[in-house]
Amino acid sequence: MVDLQSPNILLAADLKTAHGQLESLERSLVDISRSIGAGLSLQDKNMNIIWINDVHQEWFGPLESLQGKKCYEVYEHRDHICHHCPVKKVFDSNQDLCMRIRMGITKDDQKRYFRIFAKPVRTESGEILYVLELAQDITAERKQFRNLKNRLKFIESELSSIGKITEDFVSTFELDKTIKNALSLTKSLLHADGCCLHFINEKKGSVILRSRHIGNCLQDKEHRKLCARFGAAGLMTERPDVEEIVGKYAFLSVPIVFGKDIVGILSVFNKKPYSFNDDEKLLLTTFANQSAIIIGNEKLYRKLHMSYLSTIKALVSTIEAKDPYTKGHSEKVTYYAIRIARALKLKKELRRVLSYCGRLHDIGKIAISDTILNKPSTLTKEEFRQVTIHPVKGADILRHLDFLKDGVVAIRHHHERYDGNGYPDGLKGDSIPLLARILSVADSFDAMTSDRAYRPRMSVEDSVDELKRCSGDQFDPMIINAFLGVLNSADLNTA
Repeated sequence: MVDLQSPNILLAADLKTAHGQLESLERSLVDISRSIGAGLSLQDKNMNIIWINDVHQEWFGPLESLQGKKCYEVYEHRDHICHHCPVKKVFDSNQDLCMRIRMGITKDDQKRYFRIFAKPVRTESGEILYVLELAQDITAERKQFRNLKNRLKFIESELSSIGKITEDFVSTFELDKTIKNALSLTKSLLHADGCCLHFINEKKGSVILRSRHIGNCLQDKEHRKLCARFGAAGLMTERPDVEEIVGKYAFLSVPIVFGKDIVGILSVFNKKPYSFNDDEKLLLTTFANQSAIIIGNEKLYRKLHMSYLSTIKALVSTIEAKDPYTKGHSEKVTYYAIRIARALKLKKELRRVLSYCGRLHDIGKIAISDTILNKPSTLTKEEFRQVTIHPVKGADILRHLDFLKDGVVAIRHHHERYDGNGYPDGLKGDSIPLLARILSVADSFDAMTSDRAYRPRMSVEDSVDELKRCSGDQFDPMIINAFLGVLNSADLNTA
């Protein structure tokens, strides 16, 4: 029984009343503690332990050794009270219930986590005599939550990586670069020592090492030998994955399937015997599926691109047959325009669209009379008006081609002037599409340095002087500066 003469206990006005209340409370707590698997403790205003149940005693020791000690000394091995202590909060703020998660150190020096509920024990007048603290051991629950959190973090990282791989390909359409990034991410996420990707040679039924990410962990010959073995193993489709220990190395391979065809094999390996878990197998399969989509799309894209080029060549041939002076002009305009785009660090997809526009920018001349196109003397006002509609005609001809939907506006506006005095719409400054401003400079430079029906070619030096003179009026100064930069480099051949 508790010694009520102890100065550590908060006494009520009537000592006998308090003694009776405490005895009654202890009996009630004993009854309660038998029916729950939680720890119960009773504490006074000075944070002294008055009573604990059997569960608490199993955690922290017998009541006789703990009674009268500070709770934070016993439970947390502190020499001062915790700032967020729920018992203190109940006493200080007169709250009816406080809760928090607390770490405790048990009698066998094990760290455990507890969910704490603190509830006041009041007199009839409402004064708080003690605080009853209920503790639930949530160590296992917390560990499970931490594992779940780590798992979710892993999945989030996986999804982010897969998204990044797809984004890389969509933004650059560079398969080799995308594959290298994918292998690096796969190796990192699986904590593997190496990663490689094989393509299937459809005609020979063999495998070809396409890319790898191994660092310095294997000699080249050794790695190629192992890759060849596991590349072939990846053709085994009766299993979703192939796992094997080869000497001192552990390999895991999964097939890359596009449609019904195996197009490649994705493999990871470790330098020591290792058993890959289900999560790692699932992750590698996920990367293989994503790789299949990218590889398949790249094949389709390549076929589509070749189809576009065939269409463009046919259209350009039509223009050149009508106007012999434009023969080779479209290719040179494209050549200059692409180098300007590179100097401006435009993305590859924009450069690809620009290459289409360069070749087709004069397609609207099909609608202009041969007599006007090849006239050696000055054009009349009506003849010039007909010439000025060729960008509009070109845009109309090409507007139904899906692969040129982002380039049609560049073709329509490649004869606009930076000062707003161009045609067909009198656009000014940055309201002129960027690709159109690039085409304008490339087109004008080639026109000046080529023979025309109405004049002989100008020298490169004179043409450069003309570009500089018209910078800010006819041409965008930024484009001129970029072009002059590549013109002065070995990258641009103006011969």
